[in-house]
Amino acid sequence: ISKKPVDHPFGPFSDRFTEIQHKFGPFKPIKEAKKKNEKK
Repeated sequence: ISKKPVDHPFGPFSDRFTEIQHKFGPFKPIKEAKKKNEKK
């Protein structure tokens, strides 16, 4: 699940962002959160 691209429109997702945001954006907050989680 965590390996899905940020613009993948169908859940489940491993983050707190909505399905609508994953489909239409904005994608920058999703990418930043994904990077932050990868560093942990």
